[in-house]
Amino acid sequence: MRSIFAAAVVLSFLAAPVYAADPVAPGAPAADPAHPNDPPNVQEKPEGATALCKDGSWTKTHNHNGACASHKGVVRWLQDI
Repeated sequence: MRSIFAAAVVLSFLAAPVYAADPVAPGAPAADPAHPNDPPNVQEKPEGATALCKDGSWTKTHNHNGACASHKGVVRWLQDI
């Protein structure tokens, strides 16, 4: 009886789901300490970028209205436009 209980306990741990602590893609750059609100998966900044989007992509727009609309919004602007 004791061995059946022990086996059940071990199997329950093996069957438990495992969750990642942080869904960061392998090889993703480390977060910038100067900008702690930046997403962990920031893409390389292209020349002429004006803002960082919440999904880690960049925009080159010169208009605040609708910037990063399909990318969850703007995290931060790089310059005053």
